[in-house]
Amino acid sequence: MGMQKTNLLREAVRAILREAAGPDKSSALADRIIEANRGMREVGLPFQIVIEISGGADFEAQIMLKRTDVGRGDEELTRIMPGSTIVSDWIEENMKSPKREAALEISKRLPYGSILTAPPSRSDGKCLSSQVVQLTRETRPGWGPLLYDIALEAATESRGGLTPDRLTVTPEAQRIWRAYDGARPDVSKRQLDIDPLAMALSDKTYSGIKPERLTPDDPTDDCGQVSSWEASDGNWSSSPLSRTYSKPPGVIPKLEAAGVIVRR
Repeated sequence: MGMQKTNLLREAVRAILREAAGPDKSSALADRIIEANRGMREVGLPFQIVIEISGGADFEAQIMLKRTDVGRGDEELTRIMPGSTIVSDWIEENMKSPKREAALEISKRLPYGSILTAPPSRSDGKCLSSQVVQLTRETRPGWGPLLYDIALEAATESRGGLTPDRLTVTPEAQRIWRAYDGARPDVSKRQLDIDPLAMALSDKTYSGIKPERLTPDDPTDDCGQVSSWEASDGNWSSSPLSRTYSKPPGVIPKLEAAGVIVRR
């Protein structure tokens, strides 16, 4: 293998491995996907990392693999899973040393994960009509910020903002919301009020609570606050989980220009 291809392959591995720095990790993570795809092309791997976006009321973004050695329109997208052997199996069958070992290293470091959001339900409250995070499927450590930023940009465009799951938020996701709340100048936030009825509908533990309301005459910002209540020992309005967030387009256009976004 030539020196140029060797260097490109090493850079592709480094792109997948290195940790994004700074408060806005998503742009660096997008660069890692773009660089990894470039490296795979250079060494002849017929795969591309893409992010499939499914629109409509319910929104999902998931990291997928696309075959690049088939005709346009015939591409198959495969969800990348922990321990996936799709790329390594192809390498074992089709590549010889010295390319083979370096390509196998790439296959071990592929990102994976997905995020699903939906409009607020009756048990969520009105929540300023914000899109609500429903779940994130198993995500490779360090890649959550990219998926959240994609969901945030999409929710801002479709419904004006994104708010956390109103019931349960993992410690890993809480770190992302804290960054949105205080470390991301590109992200705007709006405080939501508390909706005791919505909380009681979702969790009977909260039946009968009478918290102080922030805007008692405005029902549009009423929102279930179970996750923020539990994250703050009842001081719910101090929690980043009690708010809704928005941001202008940034990472989606960047990935779209690089051919990484696939819309369904």
